[in-house]
Amino acid sequence: MTGGENDNSSAQTYWLGKLANLNVSPGKKLGPAPHKPLLLLVIVDMASAGTLESTIRYGVELTTRFRDLWPIVLPRRGNAPDIRMPFYALGGERDSIWEPLDEHGRRAHGKSGVINAKLDGDFFALLRNPGFRKDAMHTLISTYFTADEQVALYTRYGIKIPDTEEITALKNNADNYKKQQSLGRSARFKTEVVFDYYYSCALTGYRFDSDICGFVQAAHIHPLKNRGPDTVENGLALSPDAHWLFDRGLWSIDEGFRVRIAHDFFTDSSPAGRTLLEFENSELYFHPDSKIRPSHEHLNWHFKNVYVGNR
Repeated sequence: MTGGENDNSSAQTYWLGKLANLNVSPGKKLGPAPHKPLLLLVIVDMASAGTLESTIRYGVELTTRFRDLWPIVLPRRGNAPDIRMPFYALGGERDSIWEPLDEHGRRAHGKSGVINAKLDGDFFALLRNPGFRKDAMHTLISTYFTADEQVALYTRYGIKIPDTEEITALKNNADNYKKQQSLGRSARFKTEVVFDYYYSCALTGYRFDSDICGFVQAAHIHPLKNRGPDTVENGLALSPDAHWLFDRGLWSIDEGFRVRIAHDFFTDSSPAGRTLLEFENSELYFHPDSKIRPSHEHLNWHFKNVYVGNR
């Protein structure tokens, strides 16, 4: 074994130890605060997606991925997510995962002034290693989350669920176990659909980036209630109004990815911008860099079973 391999092994051990000993509030009633470990799961996932850079921007990808995970811990925490806090605090002396930076590129003082975060160089290098990423995720999930949350998170990241005593006990409650798996699949579906459509509405092409909230939503083409799957091929990124209209069958998509409008079932008008009727026969919008396309099987299902224009 070479010295470089020894060094790399030591670095992995060191950083996995850091991830297992984050400075988090123990929370006697609510359990360990999940904000820091959730944010770090997002960072590892961004590395897997190939979008992580050594300087992390506080932007739409980071905040969207974080908020998509929050429903998993919401029953325990009962409050809205606050991503600014861990984004700043992970740069504290105790954790030292990164250096929080203000708009001028200087060290930020206070969570409201954080714009970017400069990752520790050794940690950033390790995140290029798939084996380390898997170990890092397992360390974070097993250390800071309850058994039901673990099932959801392992499912979200496609990691085999371990047979720990707590998880084995949870399996005895089949309904709850399936619910947690569903939460994990839902989180993955939301993130991957919106990400693969580059945060742009597939009907209008409209994109709105904000670190306050996400705008486009992940819509199922073949609904879950009708046994549709939580897969990217069964998803469209849509603005809230386009999503609402699509779910009610007022518009659909044919096999050529052209928009079909149920124009006999409504009227619409707008003093500014385009109306739904104006999208008749237009093609779905795909970002130039997007390689994902919805499945014709699911599009046909929606066209035949949901689209009211066929009635």
